[in-house]
Amino acid sequence: MRSYFSKIMFVLFFTAVTQQGFAGYVGDKTTESQVTFISRVQFSSIKTPGPLATQKQIKRQLQFVFSQFRESIDGAEYPDSKISEVKTQNLRPGLYETTYRYIGTFIIADKVSALDLILPLNPSLTIASVNLKQCSYHPTEIDGSLAWYYWNPLTDNCPENRENVDYVKVPVEFIRLPPTQKTFPEYSRLLDQAQTFNVSAFCGKNDLNGTVDLNVSNDVAVYDCKNLIRELSSSGFILHKKWSLEDVKSVVPGVVNSIPTILDFEYQGTLAKIRVRVFFGQTRFVTGPKAFHYFLKKALEEDAVIMYSGHSGVGKNLNLQMIEFAQGFKIQIPKDRYQIIQIQGCFSYSYYVKDFLQRKATPQDIKGTHNLDIMSNGVEGYFGDNFRGQKILIEALRQYASREKLVSWQEIIARYQALQDAGFEVPLFNIVGDEDNPTNLSF
Repeated sequence: MRSYFSKIMFVLFFTAVTQQGFAGYVGDKTTESQVTFISRVQFSSIKTPGPLATQKQIKRQLQFVFSQFRESIDGAEYPDSKISEVKTQNLRPGLYETTYRYIGTFIIADKVSALDLILPLNPSLTIASVNLKQCSYHPTEIDGSLAWYYWNPLTDNCPENRENVDYVKVPVEFIRLPPTQKTFPEYSRLLDQAQTFNVSAFCGKNDLNGTVDLNVSNDVAVYDCKNLIRELSSSGFILHKKWSLEDVKSVVPGVVNSIPTILDFEYQGTLAKIRVRVFFGQTRFVTGPKAFHYFLKKALEEDAVIMYSGHSGVGKNLNLQMIEFAQGFKIQIPKDRYQIIQIQGCFSYSYYVKDFLQRKATPQDIKGTHNLDIMSNGVEGYFGDNFRGQKILIEALRQYASREKLVSWQEIIARYQALQDAGFEVPLFNIVGDEDNPTNLSF
């Protein structure tokens, strides 16, 4: 049992950290929370492990937080953790155990009153186990490289289900941070000199192969893309342009392995115009999606609102550093211009939010939030409902452009919650970076 003194110190510590300022947050029936826990990890070594070796083992164990949250849908981890109180002991020749304290940030569902993490005691043995497939949410998909994503020792068929032998049950202490109460997207700052909202909406394919022709493709992602187009048409958007092969090549140099379908839609309101560029194509990093990479670069450098719907690729598909290395270019995201980025991919809160905020950071804005609000999935998402999230954001822009209503971030999240209450998949959707946004707004 943890002492009263240690709990008081935990509260005092996080009060101090919170006062330093974390990014603002508003979420779908969730709050950002500061968490701490003490865990232990075992590993084999022929010699006494040094700091780098123990850090590697700690990191390997913490990867398995993903497998916990992908099924429970109770929360997600923000990659800003601090590890302290690291102590290593030799259990027997060749076997070591390291204990450590974790301090970091999770988003945690409102329904959660207590949280325990199930982590492998010896991750290396777990990954190499012949029983790995039996100890998995999806036996047909798991291999050693993705054990951290699918592993679950509590499945009915898992023979490696002994607490303190195969896994450790780690109690988590957490303090919920107060969400922002009423903040608004900075609509006027999104407009270009022609009073236009420039929006790019990327619809990434599910399958690795197959056509990108919207009219004949049977890819599950077509449902999202076609429904987004229907929603645009029913809201008064007019098809302005269908990109030709020559148009695409004007943006993407050299040989293009897969030509996307790209459609430009426009809406003219009384106050502003909206241009939405819909991209349907391959976005999975493993396929080398050159067209997507170049159009993503163009959107991030030129547009006010960038929306992505598709696979996260376990953190690869929107990894800007990996994209830059693959294509040999540099993505120059404007640090002095306000943008909104919406990422509807699995665990995008954990994979991408921090990296995009860092791209916007300056010495005067070290958190990167002054010129970026970012929307993301907390946990695993599903094709078929992503267009509804895109529609909600575009509708807020349309209501501003038509001088109908100023929609706050909290109302946008409430609209997501209404979808969830109606039975649609809204995987812990959230908004980060709004703490420095206006709390009152007028036309």
